[in-house]
Amino acid sequence: MSEICKKVPAKKADTFREAINSLWIYRVALHQENANVAMSPGRLDQVLYPYYCKSIGQGMSLSEAVELVGCLWLKICDHVPLAPETSEELFGGSGSNQAVTLGGIDMEGNDAVNDLTYIMLRATELLKVRDPNVNARYHPEINKKQYLHRLCEVNINTGATPCFHNDVSAIEALLGQGVSLEHARDYASVGMCRAYKLWTHIWSYRLFIDESSFCLRIGTFSRKALDLPKMNKSALKQRHQKI
Repeated sequence: MSEICKKVPAKKADTFREAINSLWIYRVALHQENANVAMSPGRLDQVLYPYYCKSIGQGMSLSEAVELVGCLWLKICDHVPLAPETSEELFGGSGSNQAVTLGGIDMEGNDAVNDLTYIMLRATELLKVRDPNVNARYHPEINKKQYLHRLCEVNINTGATPCFHNDVSAIEALLGQGVSLEHARDYASVGMCRAYKLWTHIWSYRLFIDESSFCLRIGTFSRKALDLPKMNKSALKQRHQKI
């Protein structure tokens, strides 16, 4: 652990274990300045999949992968951000609602379910913990039936999770809000069950793991440092008024 922490998150992660450690450190850092609930990691089976494949190729076993995901799940469950008592009453004591999104389709409309999706489902099935709030995306025309059967099996065995999202309806709803098709296809759940598009509405952990210095630039809230496109001042003012 100490050797890994000497490397990440200061440098880019190269293995599955390093990527998970890097992700967790960034989550702790985000919670240091944001006591809000629903700080959701997004589509982790997509974000961590390249590191998973690399480690599998280097000899990591499936049981080791399940254990690493389980350790992350336990840390997420243990790390409950500070929330006022009234919010706990409002949400029925549901906790911090840190949503992880699995499966569905990718930005090109292809089946996004992969081996890591099943690894994360297995860890969820074994631990049966409150957090993370596992959200499973399913596209009836693209995802395979065996994936749906596995989702139902895990839901029965845990008694509550994962929750299900119909990709067709969710994507259609986002398109109705003006979201582009590719971004609508790449949506992730936040909190209990709300669908949001990545990159603009929730932070992308893919960027955190791949480029740690990006996080430091985010901390400065510098648009120039982030190299983001300029927003029309009137549009920005309208957005602030809505908020």
